[in-house]
Amino acid sequence: MTAPYIITDATDHCVFLCAECGRYLPVTEVVTCSDIRCTWIFVSCPDHGTMCFHVEREDGSTSDFGVGACLQSVWQLNRGSLRELVRGQIKDFKARRLAGAETFVSDWSGETFPAKEACVDHDPTFRHVVLAFFSGRPENPEVELLTKGCDNSSEPVWKDPALAEAFLQHHSKTGLRLVAARENLSEIKKASA
Repeated sequence: MTAPYIITDATDHCVFLCAECGRYLPVTEVVTCSDIRCTWIFVSCPDHGTMCFHVEREDGSTSDFGVGACLQSVWQLNRGSLRELVRGQIKDFKARRLAGAETFVSDWSGETFPAKEACVDHDPTFRHVVLAFFSGRPENPEVELLTKGCDNSSEPVWKDPALAEAFLQHHSKTGLRLVAARENLSEIKKASA
């Protein structure tokens, strides 16, 4: 962890930062500088090695936050958390399919590619997988944040761990296919549009 880099302790800057971040929160969740009652804002590197903003409150407690997350929609944050959740399943699928081979045959085109170009594609798309899972549930991933913040950590912390486990079960039955990265980035996307 690097030493904190102090941005400012000036109230004007704190008010500006709170107003900017508040523009991206639902009206019921907007936090003002007087609510935070912060003494200063600083930057440091938590466990994942990238810079994060921190707010120190008058009581001495601190919280970190990512400005990027403040600018993303709830759907984008949830989709990112769900992708992180299934990363192990995707890595296992890829490892099983490649099994140490130097080449692989694309499930989409039938062409042979070097193993280093292999990537896993969802069929149907990941968005469809997520929406199918939530179609019969009370949660709405497009408007309700499914994770909660955890200071100094980049790993998602699920509000409902049972929901995360249920999604893992759902995803384990999803159609995955091994394709070349260039196919996934262009041809497949064009064909599904």
